[in-house]
Amino acid sequence: MRRYLDERNLLRALSMAAVATVLSLGRLARTDQPLPLYAALFFTMMVFVCGAVTAWGGSAGMAGVATSRPLLLRGLAVAAALSAAALPVRLLWTDPATRTALEAAGHSGALRLAFPESTAEQMALVMWSVGFHGLFFTAAPMSLFARLTGRQSAAIALAVAFRIFVMHRQVAVAGVADALPLFFASAAIGSLVACLLFARFGLAPMLVLTAGLDAHVFF
Repeated sequence: MRRYLDERNLLRALSMAAVATVLSLGRLARTDQPLPLYAALFFTMMVFVCGAVTAWGGSAGMAGVATSRPLLLRGLAVAAALSAAALPVRLLWTDPATRTALEAAGHSGALRLAFPESTAEQMALVMWSVGFHGLFFTAAPMSLFARLTGRQSAAIALAVAFRIFVMHRQVAVAGVADALPLFFASAAIGSLVACLLFARFGLAPMLVLTAGLDAHVFF
């Protein structure tokens, strides 16, 4: 906790949270809340999230936030390759099944969030993945659990379990009865790969992967 509350760590967390908030503005603007208030609340939350990443991202032998240039380049190459490999799977299998399930549930709001139509909305989704999704679902829980357990394997397992739990709540709210195994499998596999990438190559490659997995919305 002393490292978390260190002044330099809090300054890094503030900077990262500010970037994450700016990247997420397009998605936040689509809510029914006043954007300035919602953005301020989002920024405050992200300070705590990013503080965990900057303080403990290198725990249990993980790569951490800042890595060497060769490791960063290898990680970016792996992230790009994994994103490209996942694209046909998303377009030919998971996207049609997800769209069908959401349409059957009559949840037009969730359908539009998952499959934005305009280029601006598509960009907002990808930026949201970078600014929030990767930090909240992978980097922060991985960092926290690695700090608490001291083991990468335990941190990965707990972070994946956290992602599956959140997916369960999202599915329950959306009222989706069809394709439940698909939703949970997608969440588990995507989270596992992102966690492994974060542990081995650091923050930037993992965020590139997170954004790349949403590139299917442009097709």
